[in-house]
Amino acid sequence: MITVQLNGQSQKLDRSKTIQEILDQFKIDSAAIAVAVNTEIVPRSKLNETRVADGDQIEIVQARGGG
Repeated sequence: MITVQLNGQSQKLDRSKTIQEILDQFKIDSAAIAVAVNTEIVPRSKLNETRVADGDQIEIVQARGGG
């Protein structure tokens, strides 16, 4: 098991996962989000390739309309 910080909340994962696997696990649509791992923006084209490690800090920001 590994532990990551996901939007400031400690989350235990059964193994190292890609960002896309984490998005799928938490049912987050990747179409309207931005993701950073350890303050580095992850390009949408790299979501399936970027793996997280124990202790990583992941921030997921969803775009919202309004005004």
